[in-house]
Amino acid sequence: MNEEQTRRKEKGSCGFWTSPETRRLASQPGHLGGRSGQRLRELYCDESGNQEIDLASDFMKACFFGNIKFVKKAVESGTAPDLTGCETDLRLGYLAFTVLGAQRLEVLNGGSMRHGEVLEYLCSMGCPVDQQDLAGYSALFHSVMNFPRLDLAEILVRHGANVNHQNKFGAVALQECLQQNHWKSMDFLLEHGAELNIKDADGISPAMMYVSAGPQITAVVRKWIRKRSGEAEGPLENRACKVCGKSPNEAKLSFCAKCRLVKYCSRECQKNDWKAHKPMCKSTNTEDTITLKPTYDTKLDQLVSPAEMTRQALGMPRNTRSADPRPQRQPAPVENTSNMTIKAQLPLSPRIPGIPASGSILVYNRKRTFICNILPDHNGTAYERLTDVIRQKGVPLTPGGRGVKAYLQAELQDRDQLIVRVGEVLAEQPF
Repeated sequence: MNEEQTRRKEKGSCGFWTSPETRRLASQPGHLGGRSGQRLRELYCDESGNQEIDLASDFMKACFFGNIKFVKKAVESGTAPDLTGCETDLRLGYLAFTVLGAQRLEVLNGGSMRHGEVLEYLCSMGCPVDQQDLAGYSALFHSVMNFPRLDLAEILVRHGANVNHQNKFGAVALQECLQQNHWKSMDFLLEHGAELNIKDADGISPAMMYVSAGPQITAVVRKWIRKRSGEAEGPLENRACKVCGKSPNEAKLSFCAKCRLVKYCSRECQKNDWKAHKPMCKSTNTEDTITLKPTYDTKLDQLVSPAEMTRQALGMPRNTRSADPRPQRQPAPVENTSNMTIKAQLPLSPRIPGIPASGSILVYNRKRTFICNILPDHNGTAYERLTDVIRQKGVPLTPGGRGVKAYLQAELQDRDQLIVRVGEVLAEQPF
């Protein structure tokens, strides 16, 4: 057998083997960018995909399966390995291996796998919480990536894990989650102090690319930018009851029927909030609305997000559990419809990415049951006003750029009349 075959079959290898090229690149000082960084990423992905748990050491195997009894007995009897050490060619620590096991295994035998308890115990016994593997990934990185386990991430952060730790490529966990569209992980990291402006070895930071990563990511990041700057919440930013804070999981929430900018869980909560809400509560029959004539293009069979196109073009990893699927377009309704939240998106210049161009504005609602184009020839000054609102108050594709999309409240009165409230641009929505 050659070196690779021999190393893969050794007890304690867990089936992993790293090539001389991988070891050479990983041993270079500092963060690795450019072609060298990309090459190490490729090698790391390829060489970490040959896991054979039967070839792990007994202690590492216990961590992987969440066997708290074995782990405690080994530590207390002195037979456990040095908890500050690591195993396998990938230099995996025991916290990281516990997280990886939790992500890959289903709970069996009535909950016999107790990864959270193992993680708590190892942290309390001195396992280094920010220990990094061959490519600089810590246990926290693993807990928020691929198949996120935010319950384990919470344990790690509570024990002092650095949410701004940079891996071998100089990237923070925020950036890795952004590329995989893990918006819940990003919400967690930002809640615990993750910074948006830390640049990787190629000079890229999460702040520079979050807008192009999709609507869910954008909504989460913009929410935390507002919170950190002390700004008030944007309309429809908070999906909970405005008065008591109950979430959609705790109670059935209903919009204010007049403005549809806030939600309540009961008539009592709405009544208690009326004095504060009344000054900003406006129906669509105000001077802040425009009336548009939609055009229905039957050639638009499916909406594909620019973020997904970007990921595919750049070869970024895509996780199907968290991706935002775009269902087939359904016919636009012709009967009156209640107020709805719409996304109005300007066409982009093919020559200068991120720059809005003239042409039809694409409009659709959250469920894609309503999709239309707003053409300049059919709408005159109303088209111009909508364009101005999007450019001035909408979401840009690049930091500091002009807006290219905006979320607004609208009502389709009939097939040829779409009334849009342009006086109040909503917080970024996850669609």
